[in-house]
Amino acid sequence: MKIVLKIKVGGLLKILGILSGKGGVGKTTLAINLSYALHEFGVSNILLDGNISNANVSVVLGFSYIPITLQDVIKGKADIKDAIRVHPSGIKVIPAALSMSKASTKMKRIRSKLEKLNQLTIVDFPPGFTDNVIALMKASDELLIITTPEKSAVTDAMKSVKVAKSLEKKVLGVVVNRFKNDRFELKPDNIESLCESPVVQVIPEDDRVRKASFSNRPVTEMYPYSPASIAIKQLAAKLIGKKYIPPRFVGIRRILGLK
Repeated sequence: MKIVLKIKVGGLLKILGILSGKGGVGKTTLAINLSYALHEFGVSNILLDGNISNANVSVVLGFSYIPITLQDVIKGKADIKDAIRVHPSGIKVIPAALSMSKASTKMKRIRSKLEKLNQLTIVDFPPGFTDNVIALMKASDELLIITTPEKSAVTDAMKSVKVAKSLEKKVLGVVVNRFKNDRFELKPDNIESLCESPVVQVIPEDDRVRKASFSNRPVTEMYPYSPASIAIKQLAAKLIGKKYIPPRFVGIRRILGLK
Protein backbone atom coordinates (compact mmCIF):
# COMPACT_ATOMS: atom_id res chain seq x y z
CA MET A 1 0.00 0.00 0.00
CA LYS A 2 1.25 3.50 -0.86
CA ILE A 3 1.41 5.94 2.03
CA VAL A 4 2.76 9.46 1.84
CA LEU A 5 3.42 11.76 4.77
CA LYS A 6 2.57 15.29 3.72
CA ILE A 7 5.48 17.11 5.32
CA LYS A 8 3.63 20.42 5.58
CA VAL A 9 0.19 21.12 7.02
CA GLY A 10 -1.15 24.65 6.78
CA GLY A 11 2.33 26.06 6.23
CA LEU A 12 3.74 24.26 9.29
CA LEU A 13 5.82 21.11 9.23
CA LYS A 14 4.02 18.02 10.41
CA ILE A 15 4.00 16.21 13.75
CA LEU A 16 4.12 12.41 13.38
CA GLY A 17 3.31 10.27 16.40
CA ILE A 18 4.73 6.77 16.96
CA LEU A 19 2.50 4.92 19.41
CA SER A 20 1.13 1.65 20.72
CA GLY A 21 -0.91 0.90 23.79
CA LYS A 22 1.62 -1.70 24.94
CA GLY A 23 5.14 -1.06 26.19
CA GLY A 24 8.13 -3.01 24.95
CA VAL A 25 7.07 -3.30 21.31
CA GLY A 26 9.81 -1.03 19.93
CA LYS A 27 8.35 2.48 19.76
CA THR A 28 11.58 4.17 20.80
CA THR A 29 13.71 2.04 18.49
CA LEU A 30 11.43 2.77 15.53
CA ALA A 31 11.27 6.50 16.31
CA ILE A 32 15.06 6.79 16.54
CA ASN A 33 15.74 4.81 13.40
CA LEU A 34 12.96 6.42 11.39
CA SER A 35 14.41 9.80 12.36
CA TYR A 36 17.85 8.71 11.18
CA ALA A 37 16.54 7.16 7.94
CA LEU A 38 14.65 10.35 7.06
CA HIS A 39 17.76 12.39 7.94
CA GLU A 40 19.76 10.15 5.59
CA PHE A 41 17.19 10.80 2.84
CA GLY A 42 17.69 14.54 3.32
CA VAL A 43 14.52 15.23 5.33
CA SER A 44 15.31 17.46 8.28
CA ASN A 45 13.43 16.36 11.39
CA ILE A 46 13.43 16.48 15.17
CA LEU A 47 12.82 13.51 17.47
CA LEU A 48 10.82 14.28 20.60
CA ASP A 49 10.83 11.96 23.62
CA GLY A 50 7.21 12.20 24.71
CA ASN A 51 7.56 9.55 27.41
CA ILE A 52 8.11 11.88 30.34
CA SER A 53 7.29 9.21 32.94
CA ASN A 54 9.95 6.82 31.62
CA ALA A 55 12.23 8.68 29.22
CA ASN A 56 14.12 6.31 26.93
CA VAL A 57 15.42 8.19 23.89
CA SER A 58 18.33 9.86 25.71
CA VAL A 59 19.26 6.54 27.37
CA VAL A 60 19.26 4.61 24.08
CA LEU A 61 21.29 7.34 22.35
CA GLY A 62 23.74 7.71 25.24
CA PHE A 63 23.12 11.34 26.23
CA SER A 64 24.76 11.64 29.63
CA TYR A 65 24.24 15.39 30.07
CA ILE A 66 20.83 16.94 29.42
CA PRO A 67 20.83 20.63 30.46
CA ILE A 68 17.35 21.41 29.10
CA THR A 69 14.51 18.91 28.88
CA LEU A 70 11.00 18.74 27.45
CA GLN A 71 9.62 19.28 30.95
CA ASP A 72 11.52 22.57 31.21
CA VAL A 73 9.97 23.67 27.92
CA ILE A 74 6.43 22.71 28.96
CA LYS A 75 6.79 24.59 32.25
CA GLY A 76 7.96 27.73 30.42
CA LYS A 77 11.48 27.61 31.85
CA ALA A 78 13.18 27.33 28.45
CA ASP A 79 12.55 27.83 24.75
CA ILE A 80 11.96 24.61 22.85
CA LYS A 81 14.72 25.35 20.35
CA ASP A 82 17.23 25.53 23.21
CA ALA A 83 16.31 21.96 24.23
CA ILE A 84 17.52 20.41 20.96
CA ARG A 85 20.51 18.07 21.26
CA VAL A 86 22.38 16.67 18.27
CA HIS A 87 23.50 13.04 18.34
CA PRO A 88 26.79 12.09 16.59
CA SER A 89 24.68 10.33 13.94
CA GLY A 90 23.08 13.66 13.05
CA ILE A 91 19.72 13.03 14.73
CA LYS A 92 18.25 16.10 16.41
CA VAL A 93 16.57 15.23 19.72
CA ILE A 94 14.46 16.98 22.34
CA PRO A 95 14.97 14.73 25.38
CA ALA A 96 12.73 14.27 28.40
CA ALA A 97 14.10 14.38 31.92
CA LEU A 98 14.96 11.11 33.63
CA SER A 99 13.99 12.50 37.04
CA MET A 100 10.85 10.98 38.57
CA SER A 101 10.12 14.36 40.17
CA LYS A 102 9.27 15.68 36.69
CA ALA A 103 7.23 12.66 35.60
CA SER A 104 3.89 14.31 36.44
CA THR A 105 4.27 17.16 33.92
CA LYS A 106 1.10 17.69 31.91
CA MET A 107 1.23 18.04 28.12
CA LYS A 108 -2.06 19.76 27.33
CA ARG A 109 -0.33 22.65 25.50
CA ILE A 110 2.39 20.64 23.77
CA ARG A 111 1.11 21.45 20.27
CA SER A 112 1.80 25.17 20.64
CA LYS A 113 5.36 24.40 21.75
CA LEU A 114 6.04 22.05 18.83
CA GLU A 115 4.65 24.45 16.25
CA LYS A 116 7.50 26.84 17.08
CA LEU A 117 9.97 24.31 15.68
CA ASN A 118 8.33 24.32 12.23
CA GLN A 119 10.19 21.12 11.42
CA LEU A 120 8.93 17.61 10.86
CA THR A 121 8.72 16.28 14.42
CA ILE A 122 8.65 12.58 15.25
CA VAL A 123 7.14 11.90 18.66
CA ASP A 124 8.00 8.78 20.66
CA PHE A 125 4.85 8.14 22.72
CA PRO A 126 4.60 6.60 26.18
CA PRO A 127 2.61 3.36 26.43
CA GLY A 128 -0.97 3.17 27.65
CA PHE A 129 -3.85 5.59 27.29
CA THR A 130 -3.05 8.22 29.91
CA ASP A 131 -4.02 11.89 29.70
CA ASN A 132 -0.57 12.68 28.29
CA VAL A 133 -0.95 10.04 25.59
CA ILE A 134 -4.29 11.56 24.58
CA ALA A 135 -2.70 15.04 24.62
CA LEU A 136 0.09 13.85 22.32
CA MET A 137 -2.41 12.17 20.00
CA LYS A 138 -4.36 15.41 19.76
CA ALA A 139 -1.13 17.31 19.05
CA SER A 140 -0.06 14.95 16.25
CA ASP A 141 -1.13 15.40 12.64
CA GLU A 142 -0.71 11.74 11.70
CA LEU A 143 0.03 8.53 13.58
CA LEU A 144 1.88 5.27 13.04
CA ILE A 145 0.84 2.37 15.26
CA ILE A 146 3.57 -0.14 16.11
CA THR A 147 3.02 -3.65 17.39
CA THR A 148 4.76 -6.97 17.66
CA PRO A 149 2.88 -9.97 16.23
CA GLU A 150 1.81 -11.32 19.64
CA LYS A 151 -1.87 -11.32 20.53
CA SER A 152 -1.52 -9.05 23.58
CA ALA A 153 0.40 -6.42 21.61
CA VAL A 154 -2.03 -6.52 18.69
CA THR A 155 -4.96 -6.14 21.08
CA ASP A 156 -3.44 -2.92 22.42
CA ALA A 157 -2.67 -1.77 18.87
CA MET A 158 -6.38 -2.23 18.07
CA LYS A 159 -7.23 0.01 21.00
CA SER A 160 -4.74 2.64 19.82
CA VAL A 161 -6.32 2.71 16.36
CA LYS A 162 -9.82 3.06 17.82
CA VAL A 163 -8.80 5.89 20.16
CA ALA A 164 -6.99 7.70 17.34
CA LYS A 165 -10.01 7.44 15.06
CA SER A 166 -12.32 8.62 17.86
CA LEU A 167 -10.13 11.75 18.03
CA GLU A 168 -10.42 12.07 14.23
CA LYS A 169 -6.69 11.57 13.79
CA LYS A 170 -5.31 10.03 10.61
CA VAL A 171 -3.67 6.65 11.16
CA LEU A 172 -1.12 6.04 8.40
CA GLY A 173 -1.05 2.36 9.26
CA VAL A 174 0.42 -0.35 11.45
CA VAL A 175 4.09 -1.34 11.64
CA VAL A 176 4.69 -4.95 12.68
CA ASN A 177 7.99 -5.16 14.56
CA ARG A 178 10.22 -8.10 15.48
CA PHE A 179 8.52 -10.43 13.03
CA LYS A 180 9.92 -13.98 13.03
CA ASN A 181 7.38 -15.54 10.67
CA ASP A 182 6.80 -18.60 12.82
CA ARG A 183 3.57 -20.36 13.73
CA PHE A 184 3.30 -18.67 17.12
CA GLU A 185 2.69 -15.22 15.65
CA LEU A 186 -0.22 -13.42 14.06
CA LYS A 187 0.37 -12.81 10.36
CA PRO A 188 0.26 -9.33 8.82
CA ASP A 189 -3.08 -9.95 7.07
CA ASN A 190 -4.61 -11.06 10.40
CA ILE A 191 -3.25 -7.91 12.06
CA GLU A 192 -4.71 -5.75 9.30
CA SER A 193 -8.14 -7.31 9.81
CA LEU A 194 -8.04 -6.96 13.58
CA CYS A 195 -6.78 -3.37 13.59
CA GLU A 196 -8.91 -2.32 10.61
CA SER A 197 -5.85 -0.47 9.37
CA PRO A 198 -3.24 -1.44 6.76
CA VAL A 199 0.09 -2.98 7.73
CA VAL A 200 2.48 -0.54 6.04
CA GLN A 201 5.74 -2.23 7.02
CA VAL A 202 6.99 -5.46 8.57
CA ILE A 203 10.32 -5.22 10.42
CA PRO A 204 11.99 -8.60 10.95
CA GLU A 205 13.58 -9.81 14.17
CA ASP A 206 17.21 -8.70 13.96
CA ASP A 207 19.88 -9.13 16.62
CA ARG A 208 21.79 -6.15 15.23
CA VAL A 209 19.12 -3.86 16.68
CA ARG A 210 20.21 -4.86 20.20
CA LYS A 211 23.88 -4.51 19.30
CA ALA A 212 23.38 -1.00 17.93
CA SER A 213 21.30 0.02 20.95
CA PHE A 214 24.07 -1.21 23.27
CA SER A 215 26.46 1.06 21.36
CA ASN A 216 24.05 4.03 21.63
CA ARG A 217 23.60 4.22 17.87
CA PRO A 218 20.70 3.74 15.44
CA VAL A 219 20.83 0.36 13.74
CA THR A 220 20.16 2.15 10.44
CA GLU A 221 23.47 3.96 10.91
CA MET A 222 25.61 1.24 12.48
CA TYR A 223 24.34 -1.70 10.40
CA PRO A 224 22.76 -0.11 7.30
CA TYR A 225 22.49 -3.43 5.44
CA SER A 226 20.83 -5.39 8.24
CA PRO A 227 17.30 -6.72 7.63
CA ALA A 228 15.75 -4.34 10.18
CA SER A 229 17.60 -1.33 8.74
CA ILE A 230 16.44 -2.06 5.21
CA ALA A 231 12.82 -2.45 6.39
CA ILE A 232 12.95 0.86 8.30
CA LYS A 233 14.47 2.64 5.30
CA GLN A 234 11.68 1.22 3.14
CA LEU A 235 9.14 2.65 5.60
CA ALA A 236 10.87 6.05 5.62
CA ALA A 237 10.85 6.08 1.82
CA LYS A 238 7.12 5.26 1.73
CA LEU A 239 6.42 8.14 4.10
CA ILE A 240 8.02 10.67 1.77
CA GLY A 241 6.76 9.14 -1.45
CA LYS A 242 10.08 7.69 -2.58
CA LYS A 243 11.14 4.18 -3.52
CA TYR A 244 14.03 2.65 -1.61
CA ILE A 245 15.98 -0.06 -3.41
CA PRO A 246 18.43 -1.96 -1.17
CA PRO A 247 22.03 -2.09 -2.42
CA ARG A 248 23.01 -4.97 -4.68
CA PHE A 249 24.45 -8.09 -3.11
CA VAL A 250 23.20 -7.05 0.33
CA GLY A 251 23.21 -10.69 1.49
CA ILE A 252 26.87 -11.05 0.56
CA ARG A 253 27.67 -7.79 2.34
CA ARG A 254 26.16 -9.23 5.54
CA ILE A 255 28.07 -12.49 5.20
CA LEU A 256 31.32 -10.57 4.72
CA GLY A 257 30.56 -8.49 7.80
CA LEU A 258 30.20 -5.23 5.85
CA LYS A 259 27.56 -4.02 8.30
